[in-house]
Amino acid sequence: MKKMNFIADIHQKRIKEILLTKKYVIGGIICVLLIGGVSFGKVSGVSKENENTDIQTPQKTAYNFIYPEKIHDEEIQLIGRVLSHETASVFPRRSGIVGDILADIGDSVKKGDVLAYLLPEGVENESSLEVETQRNAMQKAKDEYENTQLLEQAGIDRMEQKVEEKFVNLRTIKNDNYSSQDNGLRMENEEINLAEAKLSVLETQLNKAENNRDAKLQESKNSIENAQDTVYVALQHTYQTALDVMGGGSGRFDEGSNRVISENDLNPSLGILDVNVRNEVVANFNNYRKALYVYGITTDEDYFTAIEGGKELLMTLQRLIDASSSSGKLSSSMINDLSNKIHLSQDKIDSASEKLQKAKDSYTVIQADVVDAVSILKRQWEEQKQNIALLQSKWQKSKSQVESQISLTESGIEQMQKELEYTRAMAQKNIDAAKNQYNIANTAYLKVAAQKGHTALISPFSGIVSKRSIEVGQNIMMSQSAFELVDVDTSLSQKAKNEIQFGLPEDLQTILSLDDEITFFLPEQETKLYRARVTRISPQVDSELHTFTVQAKLLDDISLPHHTSVQVKISTGEKKSYRVDSSVLKRENNQNYVWILKTDEPERLYVDVIEEDGEFAEITGDINEQTKIVLNYYGK
Repeated sequence: MKKMNFIADIHQKRIKEILLTKKYVIGGIICVLLIGGVSFGKVSGVSKENENTDIQTPQKTAYNFIYPEKIHDEEIQLIGRVLSHETASVFPRRSGIVGDILADIGDSVKKGDVLAYLLPEGVENESSLEVETQRNAMQKAKDEYENTQLLEQAGIDRMEQKVEEKFVNLRTIKNDNYSSQDNGLRMENEEINLAEAKLSVLETQLNKAENNRDAKLQESKNSIENAQDTVYVALQHTYQTALDVMGGGSGRFDEGSNRVISENDLNPSLGILDVNVRNEVVANFNNYRKALYVYGITTDEDYFTAIEGGKELLMTLQRLIDASSSSGKLSSSMINDLSNKIHLSQDKIDSASEKLQKAKDSYTVIQADVVDAVSILKRQWEEQKQNIALLQSKWQKSKSQVESQISLTESGIEQMQKELEYTRAMAQKNIDAAKNQYNIANTAYLKVAAQKGHTALISPFSGIVSKRSIEVGQNIMMSQSAFELVDVDTSLSQKAKNEIQFGLPEDLQTILSLDDEITFFLPEQETKLYRARVTRISPQVDSELHTFTVQAKLLDDISLPHHTSVQVKISTGEKKSYRVDSSVLKRENNQNYVWILKTDEPERLYVDVIEEDGEFAEITGDINEQTKIVLNYYGK
């Protein structure tokens, strides 16, 4: 566009030349007529004056003059725009009808905040099945959480009942062994029975703990296997995406094609001429194929190795698409479609990898907890067995034995109370674990529902809403910007908050370099100039506009709205030259000069002649567009 404007300026100058030529011809005719009329008037006037008086008043001479037409200027003006690197647009993840708007201009939002809601719509069968599967898993976790609460509370009630029974047992021992009249010792003792009862309780608790350990470990292993299956599906999806991208979306490779690919297999419609790009993509794809199909995945290390290979393959595929986009052979819709497939594969791999890592971490935590619990109960059970054996070998019906029995019973009660507290703590831990599983399942369900339904428009950035482009009830598309945010923290904004971008005509490539300072102004404020320093120059020319793209950094204290139009002033290094009629040129002593009017009388001004064709001349010197150059004057 700027090149076209430049060509249009040349055409306009040529038209001015033609009009100026016609103006001089017509002006000459008019001047002849005017001179004749003036002469006639002077003669008539003199006659009348001679008749009326003998005194004549001196008359000032009227000189005909022209203004020079400027041809070249030392400066050119180019159209540019402001780029605010702290500005970002928010696009919806699906098309739909706006149901509600939660943020408006001036509101501060954080990353992850909901900006608007779209009316829900039906999703694909696969997506519906996945949402339903996650909902069922969430409901199952919720039921297990509620059942755990009931079971653990029942266990606590039983333990409290046993503690109360121990108190009753203690009172019975005292009543059975001591006389109520003289407080004498009764020769009845049930110490061993109590120890065996405690052993039975410990054995029951130990069996329950071992069963609970095996169940939880098996459940955690199942979660890991499920996560591994999810990862494998994501890796296969990435493999198919790679085939589709390398085939240019043309179905060049059969679905699930499992063979070595060479750079000659790449679809020529991609237009990739860079050998390095082609070799890198093909090499990464074949390595990924080996990891996935040739060598196979058997260990967790293989899974994570394949995940990293998949991510690396997707990055090279994106570079392939970027290079293909630059070649211009693929349509923009095909480029967008292939890019979307790459992004979808990236999301699948990231989600599956996170799921596998969480499952492994959960298994480690559960394994440590349940194994410790079993070890404690097993140690207590073994200690109790030893205690019973000791009691049986040392059993004697004596006062000391009865007192020892009572003391042991009291200690047993105290221990039972500690065990009650331990049971309560373990019960709360199990309840919390079940609740955590429910929260995880619920979060997964909400995430899938949000991803598959996309009913919430979520801000991916933190910032301040500067523009809202949607209304409630409006039908919007994914390509339509819904909100615009400012004060967004980006890597580019850390280098320069604002830059101006403009196109430099290719014939003026050499007049600008990096770190050069330029000036610009707003169209509505031509007198107020701003300064910027050139930071980027495109290494190649735009094939359509025939311009080099230039970006210049503004000072951080200069704040202009994003995409504001500006006029950039650049010095071309050329001298100002002017076009005049050849007849005004005079020559003396090998020097050219013209007569100009600064006062009432013409003055001589020496000039340099650049070009002269007999009709017009191009000159330079101490003149401007307001200089009056006298016509048909040769001096006194």
